[in-house]
Amino acid sequence: MQGEFYNKESQLINVNIQDKKIKIGEEESFLQQTEETGTSSQSSNANLQVLRLNHEGITPQFDKNIFDYYITISKDIKDLEVLTVTENPNATVEITGNKALKEGLNIINLKVSSQDKTQTKIYTINVTKTENLELANTNLEILAIENVLLNPPFDNLETNYKAEVSKETDNINVLAIPQNEHAVVEILGKENLKQGNNLVNIIVTAENNFTKKKYQVEVYRRNEEEEQKYLEEQKENLNKVEYAYKIEELSKNFEESKTKLEENSNKKVLILGSIFFIILTFVGISWYINNKKNKGAVKKVP
Repeated sequence: MQGEFYNKESQLINVNIQDKKIKIGEEESFLQQTEETGTSSQSSNANLQVLRLNHEGITPQFDKNIFDYYITISKDIKDLEVLTVTENPNATVEITGNKALKEGLNIINLKVSSQDKTQTKIYTINVTKTENLELANTNLEILAIENVLLNPPFDNLETNYKAEVSKETDNINVLAIPQNEHAVVEILGKENLKQGNNLVNIIVTAENNFTKKKYQVEVYRRNEEEEQKYLEEQKENLNKVEYAYKIEELSKNFEESKTKLEENSNKKVLILGSIFFIILTFVGISWYINNKKNKGAVKKVP
C-alpha cells in the first residue's frame, strides 16, 4: 500500500510497524445509583441519554447515536449491572443478557421503546469473559485513510469516525493495524463509493477468534457543486495563509530593521560618548598645562 497517511497531529504516519507486546489492565468499580431523569418530552423518542456499567472498560464512550459497545471482563465476574436513562422519561428499556455471563462472548441487548410505541432502538454491549486479556485484544494501533483526515483524530478507544473525499474518489486506501499482530482485520465498503454518505466498516477479530470489534468511518464523497465550493474555500484559505505569511515576514523584517537601527543607534551613542570623553579629557589636560605655566610665570616676577 502506497500513499500518505495522517496521524492526529495531521502529520504523515510512518507505517514501519515493529513487534510490540502490550498488557491490558482491568479495573473494577461499583455503579453508583444517581437520580437522573431524561430531558425530552417527545413521545416518539427512543434514545438513551445515559448508559453505565458497574465495571470500567466499556468502549467507545457513550453516544446516543452509537449502538455497538465492547468490554472485556475477568472470569470471576458473573453479572453486569446496567444503568440506563432514556431521553424521554416515559420510554421503556428492556435489558437482556447481563446475568449469568459465560466464558467467551456474551451479548447484552438494551431494547428501548418510545412512549408511543412507534420507535424501537437496540443498543448492544459485546462482553468477552476471559482470563487471557491479550487474546481478546481487538484494539487498533493505527487507523488512517490515504490522503484523508479522520474526524475525530484516531483513538483506539473510539470506534466511529467521519471523513470527506473529493468527487473523483471512487475507492479509498485504509490502513488498519491491530495492536495484537495475530488479530485479523477485515475492511468492508472502501470501494465503489457513491456521492454522499458511505459507511466503511473495519472489523477486528481477536486472536481468540470470537471477540470482535467494529470500527466505522462515515465517508462523504462530494458532488460537483460541493467540490467547486471546496476548491474555492481551499483557494481562499491558501490566500489567507499566504497573506498571513507575508504579514509575518514583514513583521519579522521590521523587527530585524528595528533591532539593527537600535544597535546602530547604540553604537553611535557609544562613539559620540567616546569622542566627548576624549575631548573632555583633552580640554582638561590643556587646562592643567596652561594653569601650571601661569603659576610658574607668576613666581618669576621680582
